[in-house]
Amino acid sequence: MRYLLISAAVITLVAACDNEPTTELLENDPLSSQAPTGTIDNPNTVDQPVDNPAGNERASVPPSHGELGSSIPVDLVAGDDVEYFVRSRRRMNLDQLQAQIAHATGGRQWIANNKNQFEALAATLGRPDYISTLFEDLSAGPVFQKFLGDAARSICAGMADDEIELPPGERILMASVTPEDTVESNPEAVDANLVQLMLRFHGLSVPSEAPVLAKYRWLFQSVTHTTKNAADGWRIVCIALMSHPRFYSY
Repeated sequence: MRYLLISAAVITLVAACDNEPTTELLENDPLSSQAPTGTIDNPNTVDQPVDNPAGNERASVPPSHGELGSSIPVDLVAGDDVEYFVRSRRRMNLDQLQAQIAHATGGRQWIANNKNQFEALAATLGRPDYISTLFEDLSAGPVFQKFLGDAARSICAGMADDEIELPPGERILMASVTPEDTVESNPEAVDANLVQLMLRFHGLSVPSEAPVLAKYRWLFQSVTHTTKNAADGWRIVCIALMSHPRFYSY
């Protein structure tokens, strides 16, 4: 009964406080007259009213981050001898990697024997089972590289074979070229397709003359010259893009 009476008294007091205006509470508070009235910049002065923009000198000053008192523009890093923090790149976990592959290839996954191979090899590729291991291994070691290469070869081969029969609007690997275009016959289309693939797989928007595209252009040209099949050239370019650290790390 005593606890019930105390709870009822507290509820009544809170309700009474909520019904009273805040200004009246401050006026009746004996400590309010002793509260400091100075500003941070000058504690000996009294705060000026801010409800009059015409009389407020700071009303015309644009807001700035980290402002305390009068704002002063400063450099985020001072001096030339500052050591900048650089975070090491991290490998995606298996869920992120599969989502990345699906996004780049139009929904494809590494399927063999009617099984998702990444899920079948999840324990080998570092996913914890929460019995023997609790933390996911995100190192891009030889085992990961081997299975990622297997996945890239399987997925890219399927894409190249399927897109030979698809119309241009439905192609991803050869979206800007025909299956017969080569560097010698249509260099502009090949460069445009490489630019599009670089953006799709690596998230890099580069011009066609960018040095980063030179090795992929050479790779496509070499494979096409050897196999006499442009689709094989794009298949190898797809494998190279998917195996690159820019594809599976962040």
